[in-house]
Amino acid sequence: MEVKNKEDRKRMKIVLINLLKKKINICTKSKKKYELRDPSYHILSGKIEAYNEILELMEEEKNGSTKEI
Repeated sequence: MEVKNKEDRKRMKIVLINLLKKKINICTKSKKKYELRDPSYHILSGKIEAYNEILELMEEEKNGSTKEI
């Protein structure tokens, strides 16, 4: 998918942010089903951490504290 202008890029970022937040909510709800010793609990914890890290990196880019690649 080619992003043609800044407005399209902005819309794509909004979609990505919303999807990441939705995935975090889904993983958080699913995580409640498992005990601490269950591997699924730790897998979901890792996913939540990764999604949060992506959101933080996007926020840093938005604030201009990281260079765009």
